[in-house]
Amino acid sequence: MPFDCRMEPDRRRGILTLRGRVDAVDFIAAMRALYGHPEWQPDFDALWDAGGITQLVIEPADLGPISEGYRNVETRMGSGRAAFVASRDVVHVITQLLLHRLRNPNRERRTFVRLDDAVAWLNEREA
Repeated sequence: MPFDCRMEPDRRRGILTLRGRVDAVDFIAAMRALYGHPEWQPDFDALWDAGGITQLVIEPADLGPISEGYRNVETRMGSGRAAFVASRDVVHVITQLLLHRLRNPNRERRTFVRLDDAVAWLNEREA
């Protein structure tokens, strides 16, 4: 799998790192890994680091399965923040489009170009 998932329970945060070639199947598996992780709690923040993606393959036909995968984990997300880091322009644009399509009024979500900015935003909740 082109991702790693880990929890930081002391910071109430889940971290997902994506790398290499990522397609819709990988994206759905990553959602399941993060929000279905045994240590995940519904008020945790999420950090999606997509800075290592070299190729993002999401086709219009993939939006249905991605939406269904999202609905399957949505109740596990709970409240909190989700930061999405996408340093490549195409990944950033696709991330923003997916966030627009997969709305969640319970989670505050933002996209970032730099990992440091995303971490700083998530850390604001701890202060």
